[in-house]
Amino acid sequence: MAPTAANVIETVELSCPPFPAELAGRSQHQLIATIERLTERHRRRPSASFGAELRAVYACAGEKHCQSGSDPRMFKLLQRPAVEPILFSQWRAFTAWDINVHLLRDMASRMQGRAINIRSRAAFSRPNVAGLADRFAPPKSATDWLVPISRDVLTLTYEPLTLSCILYAFIILNHPFEDCNGRLARSLIHAALARRTGYCCPFLPLAPAFMKEGEANRHALRKLSRTGDWLTFRERFLSVMHTAVELASLDLEHSPQN
Repeated sequence: MAPTAANVIETVELSCPPFPAELAGRSQHQLIATIERLTERHRRRPSASFGAELRAVYACAGEKHCQSGSDPRMFKLLQRPAVEPILFSQWRAFTAWDINVHLLRDMASRMQGRAINIRSRAAFSRPNVAGLADRFAPPKSATDWLVPISRDVLTLTYEPLTLSCILYAFIILNHPFEDCNGRLARSLIHAALARRTGYCCPFLPLAPAFMKEGEANRHALRKLSRTGDWLTFRERFLSVMHTAVELASLDLEHSPQN
């Protein structure tokens, strides 16, 4: 259940800056090249990606901690439906960039295991120990957020990971749905890679990678909302993607097929 104003002591107001006209910075070629090499390993059997996030949870937290629930963030991932089959069922829509509210709402509902709708009231993150929570963009943003994603993305010339970064922040900060916004934001990372590269299936374990750097990522999102500094946020995002690539590489090394 999402937090309400009643159990939040203090809030940080968040909003998403507009898409930047351009975003220079360090090259992503090496990271993209590694993703492409991993893609070739998965191309013959895309279903091998199914369960990648669950296997990465074990790699991050260890079997003992997963069974005991001593790492509650990672333990929570083990209790969710696996996202990879749901994402893979929409791969044609991703590569064609046929992204619409009906598709995203359907994915969110299947990932959550219940009907998910566009939100119509204020939304907060879970408060930290001091009672500080993020207050996401007003509900009106939930009716405006899809246009730049479904239309403007097709005209943008960003590198694949820059596009992924922008889409991720856009969903998180606008928080358009009642629940499952994090999973949808990560879904659009997969979708952007599928659209802009040969990425053939959702083998990158994004949820565990973001969980590992959760608080740093949260601070970076707050700074992006406050300053509009996309370049700094992208550096944080690329750090998470490096972690996801390392976990995917480790998964392949321990695969029975290798």
